[in-house]
Amino acid sequence: SSPGPPHPFNGLLDRPGLEGPKSGVLRDPVRNAALQGGMADGWINRTDGPPSAVLLAVRMPNDQAASAVVQAYLADQQGLKPDEDLSYRGVQVMTTGGGVFRTAYAAHGWAVVVETSDANPQVAEGAFKQLLSRQVEQTPPTVRE
Repeated sequence: SSPGPPHPFNGLLDRPGLEGPKSGVLRDPVRNAALQGGMADGWINRTDGPPSAVLLAVRMPNDQAASAVVQAYLADQQGLKPDEDLSYRGVQVMTTGGGVFRTAYAAHGWAVVVETSDANPQVAEGAFKQLLSRQVEQTPPTVRE
């Protein structure tokens, strides 16, 4: 199944965008961590599915600032639990136990967010693994707490 239509938020994510028209791409605590931490710019690629998928990257001044955004993102996942089978060093995967999979990790001063969801948990997990492995291959985590 091919992913759905691209989302209108797609493309460059700059500070004015994140402060205004694209503020909805990150929840408040995560957006605040990015803006207060000195976000330079970033990009988003989202398809509305099924399965829906989000790949988002925010460029921060350094790994420490990127890591703060990642920690804010992971701390914000209420109701989700770590998925030990899908997680590895530097990449903590969170899941509902159903059809939602999310992670964020820090790489070379970037905070990278990967999310998928689908009514069918297998479809969501398959899409997530594919998206995440491609992303980690391209940009492996540099912060591995």
